[in-house]
Amino acid sequence: MSVSLKSRQKESIGKMVNLNQTKTISNNAIEEVQWKILVYDEFSEQIVSQLLRKGDMRKNNITLYVQISSDREKIPDVPAVYFVRPTMENIRKISKDCENGLYESFYINFTNPVSRPVLEEFARLTVQSQSSSYISRIFDQYLNFVCIEENLFSFQQPNFFTDLHDNSKSNDEIETLLDELTNSIISVLVTLGTVPVIRCSRVDEISKVVAGRVEKVLRILREQRNGPLSDSVIGRIQNFQRPVLILFERSCDLTSCLKHPRTYQALCDDILGINLSKVKCDVDGKTQKYDLDTSHDQFWEKHRFDDIPTAAEMNEKSVQQWKQDSKTMQVNPEAHANAALLDSDVTNRLTTAMNMVPELQERKNVIDMHTNLLTSTFEQMKNRKYNEYFELEDIISQRQLSSQERDKLIELLRNPDCGTAIDKTRLILLYCDSLDPVRVQEELRFIEKVVGDQPAINLQPVKQWVSMRNYKTASTLKSGKESSRSILAMAESVGKKVASGVKTLIGGEGNETPLTQIVNMLLENTNAGAATESEIHPYFDPKLGQSGNQPPQNRRKEPFRDAIVVAIGGCNYAEWQSLSKFAKRPNSSGQTRNIIYGGTSVVRPDIILSDLTQLYKKQNPEQPKTTH
Repeated sequence: MSVSLKSRQKESIGKMVNLNQTKTISNNAIEEVQWKILVYDEFSEQIVSQLLRKGDMRKNNITLYVQISSDREKIPDVPAVYFVRPTMENIRKISKDCENGLYESFYINFTNPVSRPVLEEFARLTVQSQSSSYISRIFDQYLNFVCIEENLFSFQQPNFFTDLHDNSKSNDEIETLLDELTNSIISVLVTLGTVPVIRCSRVDEISKVVAGRVEKVLRILREQRNGPLSDSVIGRIQNFQRPVLILFERSCDLTSCLKHPRTYQALCDDILGINLSKVKCDVDGKTQKYDLDTSHDQFWEKHRFDDIPTAAEMNEKSVQQWKQDSKTMQVNPEAHANAALLDSDVTNRLTTAMNMVPELQERKNVIDMHTNLLTSTFEQMKNRKYNEYFELEDIISQRQLSSQERDKLIELLRNPDCGTAIDKTRLILLYCDSLDPVRVQEELRFIEKVVGDQPAINLQPVKQWVSMRNYKTASTLKSGKESSRSILAMAESVGKKVASGVKTLIGGEGNETPLTQIVNMLLENTNAGAATESEIHPYFDPKLGQSGNQPPQNRRKEPFRDAIVVAIGGCNYAEWQSLSKFAKRPNSSGQTRNIIYGGTSVVRPDIILSDLTQLYKKQNPEQPKTTH
């Protein structure tokens, strides 16, 4: 699994826009250019925009790319490639386009397998309008996810966490939600061409349900003749080459999403907000929009996981290198006033210098972008006093606060100049999460009085999380299992001390997140030989004859090298950084790992707090005031 997920998805998209044919160029004849139109919906546009730029569109002979919902002119002599979700709304729009004869022919590509009712409705509409002859082919593409980086993906389901934990949702609505998630996970696996072993925590009930659904679909796809995961299509994958699919439900650990981060990428998202590799930044009173693409920006690729001081230092080195390279372009005009005296050496220097101009300008643009992002991020950190939060959050993640440290936390909450209301809510939630169920209620009442004069501080998400955590703990203890908190309470090691000066703002750097520790355990496969079901984590293998959770004797004993990690309810850049750094460290066999990570959406602290607030309001509706 050494090939990146993004390169595999780009390869699939390239084949799709070339009418699902492998593009070959003959040396003996001039290939006839087949121009095409690409039509996509909003979700599919997000997929394509992360893979193909304008130049890539031209190379693939895409002359026009438009939204299916837009008003489009009739172009009857050009074929159209449709790439959309298999919804009733989309197939009605496509059938209407066929009826109007907008294009020469229609190549229909669905992001994930189309259901029978939708396909039957499509057939009915096109037959009714006598336009079925326009349909050339229909394909299920298994591309129902967005690649943000080479091995970072999102299913773009931003409401998944709230919908999953909303008690007012019907069983049918939850079934639909889980079906959509399963389809998206299957899309990742089909794109990679792999049938993994599936693992999850034994106290994570949601992940176990999803694991069973994924296993069931994988078995069906393997048994299909020429199916996308049959041996005849993907070849026989030896057991030691198979990856492990690790499912993780977000409510098992919210702290990794809420802690104030220290690294460049996570801070850009935390402070500025990254949306599908795009970020906005205020520069001299004007809003600038930047594209943070690891495949085109070497500085971002190399330094996005560095802490802010290191990234700033590397950016300054880039500036100095750029200045030095710029000097090589300069030719002293006084020394060569007579053009006739210019020798071939000087002419060559001038030619080289002119060729360097575009490259130097591109480097300058990248340097200016990162200078602006670093400056804006650092100023916000300073104004919001991130160093105060770093210190307290590091202690909270390791142990209970002492009375003196608790007093410092209360003092920070009272200080109106120390962080935003969201910063304080994050800290309060992290603090309450570290307390036992009895003490947390007492502390929450006290904190409510402390911040009573700051109405912007919203304690509803804290109350909701405490309620969810206590319910989960009670449920697992009642069933004879350990609490979810005990599974995740693997103490993070003490942050390293950093140099004085600007680095005092950053403080220590935490090590692995709880998810990374779980991934490490499951990759090493250390509990594969456990004797009883209560001592092992669920293990599903679609290649074994027996379905469901496998007994210890049926399980693989060797460590895994590759992992696909799915955060159900939302992934985040802090975990992505932790997993990426972990992957580069040698395992027990001396090998590095390959980890692909993603989730239902990429979440920020403000999004998590907003989701918890929504759940709180739904479960605690305001009573109408009565009048006497």
